[in-house]
Amino acid sequence: MRHLSYNGNRGIGLSSQSYIYGNKTELNNLFSASRYVCGSEVNYDDNVITFYEQQKIEFPISQNETIILKSMSERRDPDDCSILTENYSKAKPLQFPYNTFSELSSVEVRSPFSLFLAHLYYKHNTTNEGSFKDIINECCDIIDKELMPSCSNVTKIKFRVGECVESSKKIYIEYINCINDVDLSKDIDCSYLPVTYSLGLIIQIYVTMAYIIDFLLYIVQITLLIIWSFTQKGVIMKRYYLDNIGDYELEDCSTGNEYILSSMFIIDFGLLVISIIVAFNGRKILVVSNMTSFNNRNSVFKDFFPESETIS
Repeated sequence: MRHLSYNGNRGIGLSSQSYIYGNKTELNNLFSASRYVCGSEVNYDDNVITFYEQQKIEFPISQNETIILKSMSERRDPDDCSILTENYSKAKPLQFPYNTFSELSSVEVRSPFSLFLAHLYYKHNTTNEGSFKDIINECCDIIDKELMPSCSNVTKIKFRVGECVESSKKIYIEYINCINDVDLSKDIDCSYLPVTYSLGLIIQIYVTMAYIIDFLLYIVQITLLIIWSFTQKGVIMKRYYLDNIGDYELEDCSTGNEYILSSMFIIDFGLLVISIIVAFNGRKILVVSNMTSFNNRNSVFKDFFPESETIS
């Protein structure tokens, strides 16, 4: 469409070859002429068009039909782009390939916002799959996880040491401010032997058997003591001999059955010796085990975390 002036009249001309987005239109079939003149009323026979409201042009396409073409120039309001202009002024420029750090690509792959909007669209928050708060937390968790830097790029690593897991005899390490991507230590040995661990169960069985044997020995000792009490006679007259002089009698305490008395003392001394040996060796093993575990833990922390902070 173009403006024309001929025979002193103003008008417009229509091209018979019109294309919209590369596709040929059928305007030449819609309009009967390629040139129209301006007038106060539309006229199909004289190819007269008219306009009103400054933005609308009325074309005759038959004796009884007209078509109104409306200009879109009034839609070009500069205020419509104010929001875009403000956002653009505050936007951060992104370099090719459209990201500034590797974690942003992970966020784009996971698409947490698309997932969030999909949950809202399919109304997952109204089902048993989760509340609106759960959907928000899921979106935030994905962003936090994907934007967390690698430990190789962090100068001060923060970590938390958990409790001893008795089934594996391990203490697991949780990294707070980074993702373990450089094979940092994931666990350390427990500083003590858990009771539910296989070796701990064996030791517990031995300790229980030791208590049972100790109880039985006490019963045997009490039985021997009772028997000895009935066999001894209290105060007795005992004969002694003086060299080159002769014999004499003197009151003395009865020792009763000497075999029973000797058996009781042998049992007591045997238990005393065993207790001393076991206590010494056990204490030495415990000290060495604790020192080894402490040194190993310090070695792990010094080797892998030269600049680290423990979160309790």
